[in-house]
Amino acid sequence: MPGADDGGTGVRELTWWSKTLRGWAQGDLSVNRPIFSALSLQADPQRVLVVVTDASGEQSEGGGGFWGTLGAASSKEWLSFSWEGSGQGAQRLDSSAHAELWTVLRVLRAATAEATEAQRPRLAFVIVDASSAAYALNKGRVGGGSSADMQQVVTDIMDMLAAHCIVLIALWVPREHNAIADSLSHLSASLSHLSASLSHLSASLSLALTSGPCIETDFH
Repeated sequence: MPGADDGGTGVRELTWWSKTLRGWAQGDLSVNRPIFSALSLQADPQRVLVVVTDASGEQSEGGGGFWGTLGAASSKEWLSFSWEGSGQGAQRLDSSAHAELWTVLRVLRAATAEATEAQRPRLAFVIVDASSAAYALNKGRVGGGSSADMQQVVTDIMDMLAAHCIVLIALWVPREHNAIADSLSHLSASLSHLSASLSHLSASLSLALTSGPCIETDFH
């Protein structure tokens, strides 16, 4: 039986096809995914973005990633966040793939937020260690049995790519080859826990100093 959201999905798909076909008829191939040659990308490596992400499966932790262009291989930026701090929770992030896709969306937004039109990448390689997330990113849709919330995250990613005329290619790597992004996915929560522990220790020391016995020392 069709779901309640089928009508809205159908309207969005028809709108996309209408816009895309009009663009094709006018010779505009950049409506959704631009077509360009490998030679043009080699000539302008700054327009090729490489993004590596990972999401922790623990509700108390979070996600993270780093990125850079082929033209600045030694210069990387990074992002780390906790699920609690980002407003996400287990009730919405219902699977590891969902968490991974939401992390990709957040890191991609950070990676392209300050870029001008001339600086914005034309091609983005997104490297993840969740095969189902890589599948969804390359297909533009989630697999069967996935939640509507998870599909919405994929739709948000596709809409952002279309708005900026960016082609995305997702690549899967084994978890053991994704150590840096994995560390970033734990970093924000770890720092938050450390800060809380230090605050507790500071409060305990203050209490001990103010309420503890006074010891007098006579040097005479």
